[in-house]
Amino acid sequence: IRPVFIPIGVLFILSILIKRQWKSVLKVFIAGIPFALIYLAYNYLCYGSFISSGYDVVRSESFNFQVFNGFNLLFSASKGWLIYSPLMFLGLVGLFIFIRRQKELAIISLLSIFSLVVIYGFWPAWGGGGGYGSRFMIFAVPFVAIGVATLANVNLRFHFKRFMVKVSTLSRLLIFIAALFSICITLLYRIIPVTSY
Repeated sequence: IRPVFIPIGVLFILSILIKRQWKSVLKVFIAGIPFALIYLAYNYLCYGSFISSGYDVVRSESFNFQVFNGFNLLFSASKGWLIYSPLMFLGLVGLFIFIRRQKELAIISLLSIFSLVVIYGFWPAWGGGGGYGSRFMIFAVPFVAIGVATLANVNLRFHFKRFMVKVSTLSRLLIFIAALFSICITLLYRIIPVTSY
């Protein structure tokens, strides 16, 4: 449970409110109460305050609204989400295609990803510390998975000279290459020492 999920929850609640499904909103709030209580109790027991977290108490880290690192979060050579995980870029492209099928879910997914980039863009350790790649953006994977599935099943064809190419075949090949790239660099990270203790 992280407070950065609040904007994502608000987006889903807003979509329910727009449809005027009051019982569903009540169910979401009731279902969220145990998680909120666990979060508050954990903070109080560990850090002596309901709203404090380990970052600001133990490491004196908090959001810095003077510096925005959203571009680094996405494109940094050392920790960029779209650099280390090009499959995520393909998933974003797929989400834009998905807007034609499920506009509401696609927009909520894109706004959720955008909110994570903005929130973590103001975090001083935007790269996730000593972790590999952009570990904070792991929370965007369920949303991007919708886009990857959409891209893998696009029903378009185009003619290239004498050959007819299905876009779904091409996109599946790109998905495979992007996933293989991420797997290979993850394996390299695991077997090559990058720091000494």
